[in-house]
Amino acid sequence: MTSAPKPYLFSFEAAQTEPLAFIPLGVRFYLDRCGARLSLVQWQALSESDRAALASSEPAADDPSTQRYEALLESLAREHSIGPIERQTPTPVDEIAPQAVPETVISQAAQHSIDGPSQAAWDQLSVAQRYALTKLARKARRSEDFASAMREFGIT
Repeated sequence: MTSAPKPYLFSFEAAQTEPLAFIPLGVRFYLDRCGARLSLVQWQALSESDRAALASSEPAADDPSTQRYEALLESLAREHSIGPIERQTPTPVDEIAPQAVPETVISQAAQHSIDGPSQAAWDQLSVAQRYALTKLARKARRSEDFASAMREFGIT
């Protein structure tokens, strides 16, 4: 009997009752990078061990990591007959994990009455952390996960 790989989850995601019931940010990163859209129904049609396998890779900016991820995603989609994966234009890393602090991140921080990250603090974040904050700040409404991420990443 083999065990499923340990998923790469941020602490605020791992604290959920069923952390792999929803698509984790690390998976979303690779979906954006390879131009794939996976519905929640498709995600939940995968076995828990396959969801863990897709969630096991820490987001990386290099193209070979993205290509390996896309191959695994396609293989699991075929194996589980979850239907076609919707395609869109792949998103460049510098767009989904920008080098400069996005205005949306600063605005989201203000909603929590905390200072947004300085450029120096932003530069110290990993690609995965910059992606998470950018993704969590994309909507105008207040995000509790955003505040949790800021604390987890040592920015507040």
